[in-house]
Amino acid sequence: MIDIIKKVPLFSQLNEEQFNTLAQICTRRTFTRSTVLFSEKEVGSVFYMVLSGSVKIFTTSSSGEEKNLVHLQIRRKLW
Repeated sequence: MIDIIKKVPLFSQLNEEQFNTLAQICTRRTFTRSTVLFSEKEVGSVFYMVLSGSVKIFTTSSSGEEKNLVHLQIRRKLW
């Protein structure tokens, strides 16, 4: 996991000890298509790094209509 974390620009300023600490708390997970990871206004308790695949972030109007905010497609594998 450390090799992956070291390639993420957000973590580029971490030292070796910090990389090790972060790697110890990371868990690699795979999700099936259309899995909802979190909902709007939900208090966050986790941090997701998308290593492959795609993520759609959207909001839902009061009438139930989805409005896409962003759709990210990972084209380059980090590992």
